[in-house]
Amino acid sequence: MARLRPLSTLTLTLAAVASVPAAELIHVTQDVEGRVEQVVELIDAWDRGNEVLLASRPLDVEIRLKERRREWSRTGIELMLAGPWGFHQLSYDESLHEATRLDARGLATLRLAFDVDGDAEPEIVFIERELLVARVLDSRQKPIAGPFLDRLIVRVRYLDRVDDTLVQQDVEIVPDDPAIQALLTQRLPDAVEQALLLTLAEAQLRRGEYENARYRLNLVKEWAERRSARWQGYDLAEDFVFRKAEPDEPAALWIQAMRRIDTLPPAFRRIYHQ
Repeated sequence: MARLRPLSTLTLTLAAVASVPAAELIHVTQDVEGRVEQVVELIDAWDRGNEVLLASRPLDVEIRLKERRREWSRTGIELMLAGPWGFHQLSYDESLHEATRLDARGLATLRLAFDVDGDAEPEIVFIERELLVARVLDSRQKPIAGPFLDRLIVRVRYLDRVDDTLVQQDVEIVPDDPAIQALLTQRLPDAVEQALLLTLAEAQLRRGEYENARYRLNLVKEWAERRSARWQGYDLAEDFVFRKAEPDEPAALWIQAMRRIDTLPPAFRRIYHQ
C-alpha cells in the first residue's frame, strides 16, 4: 500500500540541490555482495515540463532500491514529492518476486503522469498487476505439479493535488468510471492494457453485460495467442507451468480470459468453442 510521510532534513537537503529539469543527479551505491543497488535521481514526477523551469520549483527525488536474495527480488521506489505541502514520501514496489516451496507471487507497478480526472492538472497514476501461482499438493501436502495460475489481480490508483495537499484516490476498474476511460486513451504497454481490458470484462460479467464482456475477453485471448506464436515451443494451456510469477506473462492473461469465457452463458460462449 502506498503511503505518504514527511521526509528527513537530509533528504530535503538532497532534494533542494537542483530546481530545474536540466539539473540531473544520479547516485548509485551497492553493497559488498552486489545484491543491493540504490539509484537516486532528480525527476519531474508530475511531468509538468516548462512549468517547473519557469517557476524555478524544486524537483522531486526518486530513490530506486534493487535488492536480490535467494527467495525474492524487489525494486522499491521512494518518491520524494516537492510542493506547497513541503516534501512528502510515497513508497511502492515497482517490481517484486517472491517464492516459497508451495507458491509464488509477482507484482509490477507502472507509474505515469497525466490528467486522469479532467481538472486540467496532471495526476500521478499507478497501475499495479499482481500474479499469484501455486503448486498442486498431494494428500500429504507435498507439491507434485506446477506452479499453475491462481489468479491475476489489477489495481489502479492516483495521487492528486487538492488545495495544496496530496490525496490518494483508489479507482474502481469499471467501464463507466471516468478515470478508467481516460486511462485507456493513453499509450500503455501492451500487457498492461490487456490486463485492464481483462479486469473490465470481469466487471461486466458481474453486471451481466455478457456481450461486452465477451468482446473484451476475446481481445485479450487473441492478443495472448499472437504473442505466444513469437516464441518457439511456447504453448498456451490451462496447465502452463509458471517458472516465475511474471504479472505481464501473456499465458496468465490467456488462462484467466479463458476461465472467464467458460463462465459465459452458453449462447455467448459457443463462438469460442466451435
